[in-house]
Amino acid sequence: IDIEDRKNILFVGNDGNRDPVMMINIIKHFKDIQFNVVSNLQEFSEIKLKNLKLFKGSFGSRDLTDTQLKKLYNNSKLVILPLKSSFQPSGQSVTLQAMSCGRAVIISETKGFWDRDSFKDKEHLFFVKNNDLDCWIQKIEELYYNPYSITNVEKKAKDLVVDSFSLKKFEKKLMILMELN
Repeated sequence: IDIEDRKNILFVGNDGNRDPVMMINIIKHFKDIQFNVVSNLQEFSEIKLKNLKLFKGSFGSRDLTDTQLKKLYNNSKLVILPLKSSFQPSGQSVTLQAMSCGRAVIISETKGFWDRDSFKDKEHLFFVKNNDLDCWIQKIEELYYNPYSITNVEKKAKDLVVDSFSLKKFEKKLMILMELN
């Protein structure tokens, strides 16, 4: 799907380090953008906004198929992950899923980010350094309304996942570890 045809912003996740309050405030601010949220977090089910489409779902549930989730990624212009400040990693699976679909990710920069050596800001994804609403609004405006500013990041993100985080790479690393024991 061409970038001009992608209009939605996607949020996926249920863990306690996601920041649903920040996400809801972002959705309220961008009344002209459709947001798709895949989550069972209570905060989302308690709010009704015209530009919010909620998909109930969690890992292992049958609420949403892998094919349906992939379609949500593919139809999104951006995937955003507002996170609470924490040393606990959060958002890794969603980030890798989005990147494997060639979608740009905006994520809160936290102390718990899982792999700072592999994932470079503005090269593979976009960090929001000061996790406040104004910084999120600024970053989304910068990227959503200038979609060609993200095409290079989308390509590099997908290349990174294919080159470094594919199942074949994982199997190789696992085999090496098993041989060492």
